[in-house]
Amino acid sequence: MTKKIAAVLAAGVAGLLVFLVIIFMMLRLTLGHSSGNQERRAKIRDYVCRVYGGKEVTFQASDGVTLAGLLIKRPEAKGTLILCHGYRHSKELMARYLGMFKEYNTLLFDFRGFGQSGGFFSSIGYYESNDVRAAIAYARKVIPLASLRPLVVLGVSMGAAAALKAAAETSVGIDGLILDSPYATLSEIINEAAGQFSLIPRPLIRFSSWFLQKILGPILDMNPEKYIAHISVPILFIHAATDSTTSPSHSIRLFRKMKQHGRAEAWLWLTPPAKHAYCYISYPQHYAMRVHGFLASL
Repeated sequence: MTKKIAAVLAAGVAGLLVFLVIIFMMLRLTLGHSSGNQERRAKIRDYVCRVYGGKEVTFQASDGVTLAGLLIKRPEAKGTLILCHGYRHSKELMARYLGMFKEYNTLLFDFRGFGQSGGFFSSIGYYESNDVRAAIAYARKVIPLASLRPLVVLGVSMGAAAALKAAAETSVGIDGLILDSPYATLSEIINEAAGQFSLIPRPLIRFSSWFLQKILGPILDMNPEKYIAHISVPILFIHAATDSTTSPSHSIRLFRKMKQHGRAEAWLWLTPPAKHAYCYISYPQHYAMRVHGFLASL
């Protein structure tokens, strides 16, 4: 009997340890403010301000989170671009896209929990849609109407998913979306990542996900594939055909759903080999050609 009790206790302790490890991993996944070298980011902000005439700005999301951004206003702009970074990145990394938009007003900003913005946790897209809507509202407030539109949101990875959700919730002021390496459902991405730990029982992973969701809110309900039915603006999907982090099948599914509902035009560009969210870095000229072709169609 004693051996049986000891075995049960050992199994319980082992299960608890695995559970705590999973919770630690998931909390690590959602903890923010890991956006690269502070000194390097400061130099990039200074460069954007000196070379592109950028101005450091702040604005608030509807739930009170203060967001930090860089605003570039052009005297005779052809329109406005809002750039949304990926998970654990920052607005400074989106500065690499500025060369494409020398004739456009441009707003780069940090999502909640990252860079200079407020907030402590990242929801990997769910609540970040509030941030995208706030950026759109801010742009509409400070940029003259004559040079504001077309207003297009370019999002990368998490930023693409957040932009899609924001557009589904309200299309006011949005004329088009450029979605680079989006995911179709967040739960799939997390399950695929968890699948790398094959020794951990799936029921325990699901229970841990449920537990974390009770703490952080409905982040696992993030479902761009569902939101696509409510999109009424044109979308350009961009995805690397060899993306091993987020399979190109995610963009393909979103594109097909967009075509199926037929509420607006959609285009899909599967790039040659590239890492996740590295499409522009790998093929800048082709990327710019596709993007400018899309902007010209609006």
